[in-house]
Amino acid sequence: MKRKSIKILTGIAIALIAISCRHSIYAATNRDTVAAKGDYDIKDVSPTDDITSQLQSYIEDAKNQPASKPVLISIPSGTFTVGDTTKFVIPANTTIVAENNTIIKKTDDTNHSILRTNTNTSKNIVIYGGTWDGNNVAKHGFEFVGSTGVTIEKVTLKNCVQNGLYLNNKANITSINSTIDNNKKYGIAIYGESTLTLKGAKITNNKTHGICLEDSVLYANSTANTISTNNWAGISTNGSKSKLYLKNNKINKNGQKPKGTDDGEVGHGVAIHDGTIAEISNNEIANNKTCGISVYNNNKVKTIISSNTIHHNGRHGIGARNKTTLTVSSNDIYNNSYNGVLLSDNSSATLKNNKVSSNANLGISVVNNSSATLEGNTITKNTQSNVSGSGESSKITITRDNKISESKKSNGISISDTAELKITGNGNSSNNNAGSGITVSSKKGKVTITGKTTLKANKKSGLVVYGTAKEIKNITADGNTEFGVSVRSGGSLTITNSTIKNNKIYGITVVDSKTTAKIEKNNIYKNKKAGINVDKKAKVTSIYKNELNKNGDKAIRIAGKAKVEKIKKNTIKKHSKYGIYIKNGTAKTVKNNKFSGINKKKQVYKA
Repeated sequence: MKRKSIKILTGIAIALIAISCRHSIYAATNRDTVAAKGDYDIKDVSPTDDITSQLQSYIEDAKNQPASKPVLISIPSGTFTVGDTTKFVIPANTTIVAENNTIIKKTDDTNHSILRTNTNTSKNIVIYGGTWDGNNVAKHGFEFVGSTGVTIEKVTLKNCVQNGLYLNNKANITSINSTIDNNKKYGIAIYGESTLTLKGAKITNNKTHGICLEDSVLYANSTANTISTNNWAGISTNGSKSKLYLKNNKINKNGQKPKGTDDGEVGHGVAIHDGTIAEISNNEIANNKTCGISVYNNNKVKTIISSNTIHHNGRHGIGARNKTTLTVSSNDIYNNSYNGVLLSDNSSATLKNNKVSSNANLGISVVNNSSATLEGNTITKNTQSNVSGSGESSKITITRDNKISESKKSNGISISDTAELKITGNGNSSNNNAGSGITVSSKKGKVTITGKTTLKANKKSGLVVYGTAKEIKNITADGNTEFGVSVRSGGSLTITNSTIKNNKIYGITVVDSKTTAKIEKNNIYKNKKAGINVDKKAKVTSIYKNELNKNGDKAIRIAGKAKVEKIKKNTIKKHSKYGIYIKNGTAKTVKNNKFSGINKKKQVYKA
C-alpha cells in the first residue's frame, strides 16, 4: 500500500522519526508531545464530514497486511459522523489514534457497534483517544468478541443503545483513562469468561449498571477508577466463574433510579451474586442508593472486604444474604442509613479491626441462622444497638479486644429470639450505652461469657438476661445506672469470678417466677441499695463464697416469696444496716458466712 502523507496531531511537538512496529507507535501515543504518522490518515475532510468510507476502506485494507506490518490509522481533530459500521471489524495488529478533542458520532441505525471484533484472531489492537458517540443508535460503542491483547486508552464511549464497552467469548482487554458515560444499558458488559483490566476509568450515568460482570474477571486494582451516578448498581457480578478485584476506587452515588428485585441486585455500590470470588480493598464506597456492598447467594465462596471506607449509603454499609461468607477487616463503616453490617439467612462473617459507627439503625446485625466472629473492632455511636443477634439460631462470637460503646438509643449488644452470644476472649467492653451493656431479651436467647469483659456506665444495666446465661464469669459490671447484672422473667444465670461494683440500684438482681440463678465467688461492692437482690418468687440455688462489701444498707436481700437454697461461706463487710435481710422469702441453709462491721442482730435478719 502506498504510504499516505504525514498528519501532525494537534498540540504535538516532537516528531517520531521512524515507526518500526505497532508497539512503538502506541508507546508514542502515551506522550503528550509526540508527532505521530499514520499508515492511513483520515484526510481531506472538513471538521463535520462523514468519514465512514475512508475509515472502512482503511480497516478493510489493514486486514490484508501481514502480521509483520502493524497498521496505524489516524483521525484528526473535528466532529465527524459514521453511518453503516457493519464492516468496522478491527483486524489484528491495528492501532487507531484519534485526537483527544475528536468526536466520532454514529448516525445510521444498523444495530451495529461503532468498532468491533468478531474473532479470536483479532489480537494486538489499540484504540487511543477520541469521543465515540453512539448517538442512541449504535448497539455498543466498542465490541470485542474473542479478542486478546487489546488496549483502549483515553477514549470516551457514550450514548449507546446497549453498552459502552462489550466483551464476550474470552476477550482480554485493558482500558486506561477512559470514560464510559450515559449508555442505555450497562457502561461495561463483561461476559463469556472474558477479562477486563480497568485503570483510571470514569464510568458514569449509565442507565442500568455501571459494570455488569458475568462468569468473567474484572481487575480494577492498580489505578483508581470512579464508578458513580449509574442508575442501578455501580458494579454487579454473577456466576461461579466470576472474579472481582477492586482496589483504590471511588464507587459512589449509584442507584440513581434503582429497579427493585427479589435478590436486591440494583442500587448498590457493589453487588456480588451467585458464586463470585471477590476481593475489595482500599475503596471509598459512599452515597449509593441501597447498600455500599451487597453480597447475595455466594455459597462456599469467601468475599474479602478490607480497608475500605463505606459511608452514607442508603441502606446497609455491607449487606450479606442467603448463604454468603465474608471476611471483613480494617474497614471504616459509618453513617449508613440502616445497619453498618447485616448478615442474614445463613450467612457468616469474620469481622476484625473494623470501625463501625454512627449508623442509623444497628452497627452489626446478625439474623436468621447467620453467624459472626468479632475481634478487635470498635463499634460505637450507632443509633440502636451496636451489635444485634436475632431470628432463628443466629450466633455471635466475640473473641478479644472489641470496644462496643455509646449506642444512642439502645443496648451495646442485644440478643433476641433464639440467637446466642459467646464472649470467649479478653479485653472486650460494652460501655456508656443508652440502654444496657448486654441484653438477652427472649426466653430462648443464650449468652456465655468466659473472657474478661467490662460493662460500664450504661444508662440501664450492665447485663440483663431474660433467657439462659449458663456461664458468666470474668465480667466487670461497673457504674451502671440500674443494675450490674439482672436476670428476670424466667431467665437463668450462673455467675462466678466477676466484679460487680458501683451500680446505682442492685449489684445482682434475680426476680420473677421461674427465674433461677447461682451466684458464686464474685466480688460485689459499693452498689447503692444492695449487693444481691432476690425477689418475686425467683429461686437461687447458691450464694457461695462471694465478697460483699459496702453495698448500701443490705448485702443480700430476699423478698417477695423468693427462695434461696444456700447462703454459705460469703464474706460480708460494712453494710449500714443488714448483712442478710429476709422479708417474705426463705433461705434454706445459711451458715459459715463471715460478717464484719454489722450489728450482730442484723447479720442475718428476718423481718
